[in-house]
Amino acid sequence: MKRPLLLAALLLLAACKKNNSESLAGRVLFVANGSYDASADQRVRLGHGLRRVQWQTKPPLDAGQVTVDYDSDLRPSGWSMTLSQPKVTAEVLLAGSQHKQVNVGAKSGFLVTSGQLKDVLVLPAPSELRLISRGYAVQHEAELLPAFGP
Repeated sequence: MKRPLLLAALLLLAACKKNNSESLAGRVLFVANGSYDASADQRVRLGHGLRRVQWQTKPPLDAGQVTVDYDSDLRPSGWSMTLSQPKVTAEVLLAGSQHKQVNVGAKSGFLVTSGQLKDVLVLPAPSELRLISRGYAVQHEAELLPAFGP
């Protein structure tokens, strides 16, 4: 009698774990918004309202190193994330969301147009993956704004 109840509880927990909060996009947002800051190796004030958190020993995402730069007043909408030596590709990150390919100068990437990462620019490079929110681009990297469209 106890085994079926235990099995049902385990199945329910497994189903909950597959929730959006455990998706890669959800985890990216948790990292960007500060949920993992306490475990960061470094927390630095860059000046002009910008701050940086960096993980080298135990990154919260599958990469050699994760760095998040953010506007201290607008963190949920104003952040940039760099995954150095990522073990995920842009295609894996973009799976399940709509996106379009964009070019800004010599840079080529993807603009997410739906899903949890809507209005995030994804710029893949050989040894890194960079994600920039629209709010961050408006405040700190205006040269990327054409990628976001009108």
